[in-house]
Amino acid sequence: MNVEEAVYARRTHDGFDPQAGPSQVGEFPPPDKKRTESTRKTGGEPKNKKVDSRLSPKREEREDCPKLAAQASSRRKRKIPIIFSEEDIKGVRIPHDDPLVITIVRANYITRRVLIDSGSSVDILYLHAYDQLKVGRERLRPMTSPSVGFAGTPVYPAGQIALPITIGGEGSQITRIVDFIVVDCPSAYNAILGRTTLNKIGAIISTYHLMIKFPTSEGVACVRGDQKAARECYVTSLRRANITMNVESLDTRDEEKLQHGEPVEELVEELLEPGQPGKTVRMGI
Repeated sequence: MNVEEAVYARRTHDGFDPQAGPSQVGEFPPPDKKRTESTRKTGGEPKNKKVDSRLSPKREEREDCPKLAAQASSRRKRKIPIIFSEEDIKGVRIPHDDPLVITIVRANYITRRVLIDSGSSVDILYLHAYDQLKVGRERLRPMTSPSVGFAGTPVYPAGQIALPITIGGEGSQITRIVDFIVVDCPSAYNAILGRTTLNKIGAIISTYHLMIKFPTSEGVACVRGDQKAARECYVTSLRRANITMNVESLDTRDEEKLQHGEPVEELVEELLEPGQPGKTVRMGI
């Protein structure tokens, strides 16, 4: 007895008349003998039988699973609130005006002294840091358009390259492919992450807390800035720029050649106190 015969027998046992037609039995008519014989001989349904994909809900569920999972993950990220509290300021020396400098993993290499700069429209990787990867400069994609430097002067990049970076710690981190513009100029930093990457990961920056937060599928990732490295980079930048200030040498003119102002009227010397000839004052007439 095959499956259809068993179902029909069950329906008949429950009160249906075996001699009745399909109108009484409903959607379980007597099995087709020709179909039954064909199934027994071939061991299944005929090979040329067409199956409507709309009748396979499990197949649709399997196809929609990755899409639904991505949508659910995106909704979870949007619902996660990102806030900063006084707990986040612990370990930061205040008051301060230090920039936000973090550590990332760049192409499987730990990269320190990475400046978070929301004022930069591009992501920059300095050539001395790129050479440490030992991947060869021939992998750089050529660029002809210059970038504008901090002083407003044009900076011609050595090329462009896409590298994976990982930001965050264990349990709450994110990995993205970043298009770095490689620049050959001296800098205290190894790289700069600009608005392009910061907006891509949904980063929220607090320069007061020296911290950057962004949503991940595991929760909110927190990356604390390295205040010591930030101050070291600042001092290094001043030394490379040869910025010095000598208060004694601000006025280099000869004191003897300076012309001082003279009174425009005749002055009369008067005593301030009687009997005290050393205490006088000069007054105009």
